[in-house]
Amino acid sequence: MEPKQQSDRIVEEWAAVSGTARRPAHAPRGDRPRSSLPGLVGAGLMAAALVLAVAWLGNRTSSNVGADASASPSDVAIVESASPAPSASEAPSPSVEPSVAPSATPEPTPTATPAPTPTPALGPCTRGDLTARITSWEGAAGNRIAMVTITNSGGNACTMPETTIPQLVDGAGTVLAQGSGSAGGRELTLQPGDIRSSEVDVANVCTTPVVAPVSIAYDLGGGRRVVSRPLKETDATVPPCNGPGQPASIAMKAWMQ
Repeated sequence: MEPKQQSDRIVEEWAAVSGTARRPAHAPRGDRPRSSLPGLVGAGLMAAALVLAVAWLGNRTSSNVGADASASPSDVAIVESASPAPSASEAPSPSVEPSVAPSATPEPTPTATPAPTPTPALGPCTRGDLTARITSWEGAAGNRIAMVTITNSGGNACTMPETTIPQLVDGAGTVLAQGSGSAGGRELTLQPGDIRSSEVDVANVCTTPVVAPVSIAYDLGGGRRVVSRPLKETDATVPPCNGPGQPASIAMKAWMQ
């Protein structure tokens, strides 16, 4: 039943009850006991009306409470959004840790491997590789002894025989004395700048005239020949002629350091 219909019904019942009540024709006398029936009826009607009114109010209150409890989520959201948001000054600022960039590991620089220098083939010394010199002359008992050197003045190492065949030659190309034998012995390796030395013994040179300068040539074998020049271009030193009609002699020691 709707609340309005219930309230209209209570009012109608109250009007019906109050309409049936009658006041007595005469006031009750003091010496006669009064009848309590009409008062009891009126009190009962009033009590019933109060009960109905309380019941009606209870239904209305419970309906209102249910309506409040069934509030839609949108109402709740509106209430919650009404609460003030914290200000920017009150909001805690997040601590920002400094980021440390990782140090880049340098890549190792590749080491260039030098190309191996080709080693030239070791070959016999030629006239262009060697420089020979007569450093001095000494005399002994009719002989002359020349101190000679030979140097590898080239840019590569080369080889020469330990024993070479000497010749005494004047400035006109005349062979004044010829050594015997042939080049041989062990092979000597001369690095660039290496020097070897020796002694050359000459005797009985009877050829005249002698044209300066007098030099000593060395037969290295294989058609190779090297000439030692004297210290002075005017040098015409030769040993004395000890026996006319006898050949001259020339010999040398092995090359040494």
